[in-house]
Amino acid sequence: MGDGNEVIDISSDSDDGQYGPRTFSGFDKYCWYGNDVTLTKSMHLQIAHVAAVNLPKIPLFVCTVKRTLMTNAKMTFAVQFSERYINKYIGSPIDDLMVSMAGTTQSYQMRLKRSKDSRAMLTTGWNQLIDAKAFDEGDVCPFHFKEVDDVLVLKITQLRHFFGMHYNYPKY
Repeated sequence: MGDGNEVIDISSDSDDGQYGPRTFSGFDKYCWYGNDVTLTKSMHLQIAHVAAVNLPKIPLFVCTVKRTLMTNAKMTFAVQFSERYINKYIGSPIDDLMVSMAGTTQSYQMRLKRSKDSRAMLTTGWNQLIDAKAFDEGDVCPFHFKEVDDVLVLKITQLRHFFGMHYNYPKY
């Protein structure tokens, strides 16, 4: 039995722009991998839990936090993901998208708009998360978009590496 830190690499490209084999669990239809993502077994279980609890209509956008995400004042989502799931909500920019980090009570108001190349993009307000040190370079984060009372909201989870520790999953 492993310690929860065995690596699951899901970085190989597939034909539809989604990264990696998506059939290693029962929750693969609930996730979209935005870049090269390497998961430990415990991180894999955390994503499975978030997917199982929420059964998201919009797949979780899972990505590894890169340096550009930490230094730019914006977060962009893959074109294919944006076109399939997000752009229908942003015919015109959403100036007051509420974004929260799982496990906290803090919310951030951000602007969600469509870029010239059809990517959904968080702009105004994104730097608040960076300044709050909500995550670090190298972290793996599922972005969970959902509709609440006809309003789009976003919750971001920071996956943790655990070494034989019990993890209390954040409540959604």
